[in-house]
Amino acid sequence: MTELEIRPARPEDLAGILTLERACFRPPWTERSLSEEMNDPDGLTLAALRGGRLAGFCMMHRAGDQAELYQIAVCPEERRAGVALELLRSAETAAGGRGMGEAFLEVRASNAPAVGLYEKAGWRRLGTRRNYYVDPVEDALLYGKELKE
Repeated sequence: MTELEIRPARPEDLAGILTLERACFRPPWTERSLSEEMNDPDGLTLAALRGGRLAGFCMMHRAGDQAELYQIAVCPEERRAGVALELLRSAETAAGGRGMGEAFLEVRASNAPAVGLYEKAGWRRLGTRRNYYVDPVEDALLYGKELKE
């Protein structure tokens, strides 16, 4: 298997990120929203590539001295191969290096693979946000983690 490369997302990654976004999330972000976030100085979008092809992406955003993990998406054929964990660890390191001391995220209560990922990576559950998600309506679990510089 070809080595995984994780790097900041580039404009040429947008089409692949949009395709993966639409396949993974309901409702998906629009192309404009993704592009704006990728170009926001407070945003951090990482692309994971294997053999030059997009394997996944991760979006994190600065809020003061904190970070919010917006999303991680991995191509179906790349799942269970460590891509999400590598993206998450890379995002945590980058955010910590930019002075963000802690990070937060919400995840669908039914998303057992994502919950397992976050707990494996040392995130701690802080609470629940009732009826946070739509399509379908579902609770969100709130997680947090201290970041190292």
